[in-house]
Amino acid sequence: ADQVNKGSRRRIYHSSHELIASNYIDVLDVLSFAGEADVYHWFEDDDNLPSNLFWRQTYNQKTLELSMNLFPRTFQLRMHCLYDGYLNPDDTMYICDNRKCKVYFHENHLIDDCLAKTYERVVSTDVALGVAKSTLYKGILEATITDLRPGADPKT
Repeated sequence: ADQVNKGSRRRIYHSSHELIASNYIDVLDVLSFAGEADVYHWFEDDDNLPSNLFWRQTYNQKTLELSMNLFPRTFQLRMHCLYDGYLNPDDTMYICDNRKCKVYFHENHLIDDCLAKTYERVVSTDVALGVAKSTLYKGILEATITDLRPGADPKT
């Protein structure tokens, strides 16, 4: 799973502030430069998400490969979530607060998993009681959840 955005050819886990370090060299017009930019090397084991320009991968022009190993450290990009996705610092992720777990979850995958588990629990309970028929799931789960907290928008 290369996780490439088909339109821009960027990886879907690349942040809008993320640059790729490369050994590619080209001649540029001096007038095309506006100034100096600070670009930080960010490691995913640092839970402080970058807010400025940063890099975490390298691109080798000779082999045309994007490294999955983070230089100079020897570990790879961390897989997150239920569906083994990479971390995009622009996306909201939630962390399990269980000390033994500490897994990061993408918001959409967490919601899908909760809805699927709730659906399974409700349908299997109704089937056992003879209230509902068991059917094979074919499609996307849909649910309406009303937020009843004081001051919350009840339409969500």
